[in-house]
Amino acid sequence: MIFVVTQATVSNSAALEVVRIPKRMIGRGFGPVPKGWPRSRIFWRKVLEIEFLRIMLALSPFLLILLVRPDWSLGVSQAPLLMIGVVYWFETHVLAIPNKEKRRALIPEAEADAALDMLQQNARKILTVLAAGRQMAAGQIHLVVEQSELARVPPLTVVSVQCAGKPNRMMDLTDTEIALIEETLFSEELPEALLHRVTLSSQKPTRDFPLDMSTISAHARLAAMAV
Repeated sequence: MIFVVTQATVSNSAALEVVRIPKRMIGRGFGPVPKGWPRSRIFWRKVLEIEFLRIMLALSPFLLILLVRPDWSLGVSQAPLLMIGVVYWFETHVLAIPNKEKRRALIPEAEADAALDMLQQNARKILTVLAAGRQMAAGQIHLVVEQSELARVPPLTVVSVQCAGKPNRMMDLTDTEIALIEETLFSEELPEALLHRVTLSSQKPTRDFPLDMSTISAHARLAAMAV
């Protein structure tokens, strides 16, 4: 599930302010809110990133017990250690893989390195096409790819193009540029689920791919403009 963050896709523009590059989008409160959020699958997936709501989800069996059997309320209220244990188990064993060896076993190191090489190639292609289309000749732009570290739920990938400068800023992407990112970042050789396994194994959720405009050759610019 890819969420390209830009002015056209979020309803809270304050989330687009960039103090430091790379700016993280997951695990900082709710973060960017997708436009049309009541009908957005991305919004409801992002709900799982809020710790308080995950705790409420873990405690939902106790809430159901209180609704079905109100006469058990006293017994339930006197079991705080059990509730804490359920929350801990849910966070560390359902939504995470705490064992280091199990994380490493998710993907062979060579396969992970190949996936990251492919991701870097795709990121450079996206940035080159963006720079060529906008005729950018100077400066530096970053494709920031961040994935949720939650396991056993659909992967969430938040992507943004962040521009280094004074001040730093988030690039305002067009519909065509958003589509380019969505179509190019992942492929049959590099599905989103494969990168998620790399993320869980390495515990590195954020990948920053910078591109200096001066390093783009004239040939690469012409090829990118033809895309």
